[in-house]
Amino acid sequence: EALADIQNLTAELTAIQEALNLTDTDFIHYHAQECKYLEGLKQTPVKDHLSIYYIGVLDELAKCQNEWNSAREAANHSLFEIHPGSLHDMYLALNQARIRVDTVYSKLQNTE
Repeated sequence: EALADIQNLTAELTAIQEALNLTDTDFIHYHAQECKYLEGLKQTPVKDHLSIYYIGVLDELAKCQNEWNSAREAANHSLFEIHPGSLHDMYLALNQARIRVDTVYSKLQNTE
């Protein structure tokens, strides 16, 4: 039965080759193209990689902006908590707030 199938399929293949003017080399070429195409489907498109990266950067930017707003609020709030008579306490609070704001601002710039 297998031999009969081989003979029938060989006859059909020969008829197709003649009708479409194909050679055995054409089938090898088509097979190589199909393998290359299927391998390409395994890889994520560049646009998808960029979209994923872009979303990650937007998340990082939002986090830095929140941190920036928090640092600004802390700096402004610290000015109200200082007793007017203590210049040293005022200096320390302002210096601490400046350092925090500068650090967060630097992070924000690097994110953008």
